[in-house]
Amino acid sequence: MATGLHSDAVIRDEQFEAGFIESVGQNTNVFNDASNGAIQLTSLAQRGFYAKRRFFDRLSTIISRRDLTSTAAGTGIKPTMDEIVAVKLFRNAGPVDYTEGMFRTMAGLDLDEFSFELGQQVGMFAVKDYVNAAIRSATAFLSGETANVHTATTGGLTFAALNQGAGKLGDARPRIAAWVMHSDKLTDLVNDGLTQYKVENVAGDFAIMGSPEVAMGKPVIITDDASLVITNGVTTGEDAYITLGLVAGGVMVNESEELRVAQYFLDRTQITRRFHGEHAFNVEVKGAAWDTANGGTNPTDATVAISTNWDAVVADKRDKAGVYIKTS
Repeated sequence: MATGLHSDAVIRDEQFEAGFIESVGQNTNVFNDASNGAIQLTSLAQRGFYAKRRFFDRLSTIISRRDLTSTAAGTGIKPTMDEIVAVKLFRNAGPVDYTEGMFRTMAGLDLDEFSFELGQQVGMFAVKDYVNAAIRSATAFLSGETANVHTATTGGLTFAALNQGAGKLGDARPRIAAWVMHSDKLTDLVNDGLTQYKVENVAGDFAIMGSPEVAMGKPVIITDDASLVITNGVTTGEDAYITLGLVAGGVMVNESEELRVAQYFLDRTQITRRFHGEHAFNVEVKGAAWDTANGGTNPTDATVAISTNWDAVVADKRDKAGVYIKTS
């Protein structure tokens, strides 16, 4: 006699995956393109706790004047090699528990629809997590790079503050691909003279400002991420805000372990199922190496946000992720 098994009625993997791919794909394309590549989201399997990429630092004196009247021995230039280190962050999706009775009382909803809905939610919040981790990491690293920091704690965010911040890169200021700012600072910028702008909502938590009038011809990524706010950072009761000017490739987020999903029954008085997923991604900041000794493996959000856990591995400020602007 044939017997129905629990494997005949679990959440459909293919339905969950479709929802996840749809949600992540749409938002990834928005940030890669609309940010001018300042924050790049990719997908490439990577083993271990870190991803390391070796490089030769800039040889700033490689070109020099040739003296036609001299045959003296030349002085050799020593190439220096270092490595960019991206840290891997491990994430859970769920677990989500639900009873079969829930579906019997929700007219018109079946397991396929519920699976797709879960996939979309996981995709949306995964992208939010990717971007928050990227901003948190870039903010932490740049806050410790004095040559890339501009402080104007009074008067809020103005075009003058953006201009002075961009000036920290000297003749490389055109490399700034996008600005990242808190919505409160956009209000300051609007009050400073903005009259026309365009908003595109992304994942319900982010917006891309595409009008050239907004920030000197650069797109603006707006998010109220906590890493952009320093509580009592100006005086007691007055917060400071951080605005980032990121260059192309300023932050790279790579989905290094694809989402793996398990569905199984729990021992309950009602027929209860559990959905549980796991995945991981690496965060890389341009010009920086994650300090594996101080920061360790699989760091918490708070640990990622500590500036001393990100070490500069390039000497020239123009080769780093961008600029850090602190205002009231």
